[in-house]
Order: sequence, then structure tokens, then C-alpha cells
Amino acid sequence: MLRVFICGAHSTGKTTLVNEVGKELNLHVEAEVARNVIRDLNLRREDFDPNSNPEKFEQLQEKILEAQSVVEKRNSRTGTSYIADRGIDPLVYALVYLGEDSMKKLLDLPTCKESINR
Repeated sequence: MLRVFICGAHSTGKTTLVNEVGKELNLHVEAEVARNVIRDLNLRREDFDPNSNPEKFEQLQEKILEAQSVVEKRNSRTGTSYIADRGIDPLVYALVYLGEDSMKKLLDLPTCKESINR
């Protein structure tokens, strides 16, 4: 089973790349889960701004990691090779905006550890 994760900054062409590579290599494409998590939680950008609401920002990164883990489990169970729009981005965002302690906290989450072990 092949798992490819495309990570990077906003609006740099990750989605376009994921879709093109998926089509070219006949890989299942997993869309970015963060947008769905934000929508499902009914959040606006100012709700999770790391400067004004760092706790909510960290919670959002945790929810995104959990949602990604669900996708990874599903594909692992079925043996589906895939390319995903994003991967470790929540860890990087936690590190950049909140610091190393926040990133380590996310790395210690059971779902994060499971994903790494998969």
C-alpha cells in the first residue's frame, strides 16, 4: 500500500498537484480534511486565529489530526493506496504558531501515534 502526503503552505498548488498525480498514477485522492473539520465545527477564521485564540487553534489542529487518522485507518483497512492533500501540517502549524510544546502535545496524541505507526 502506497501513502503519499503533500504538505505545504496555503495556496501553493497542493490540491492541483494531488489531483494531477492521482490521475496520472491512478491513485485514490484524499481531499484536505481541514476544511471539512472547520465547516463541521462551524468555525470562522477569527475563531481559531493563533494570535488571539491559541487554545482554539491548538484544538483545531488536534481535530484535524483526528480526522486525518480516520481517513488513514479506512484506507489501511481496505489496502487502498492513496495520495492525500496534506499530512503533518497540523504539527507544523502548532510548532510555528504556538511553539514546540504544542507540537509535542499533538505528537503525544494516541491518534497521532497510531498514524505514525501505520
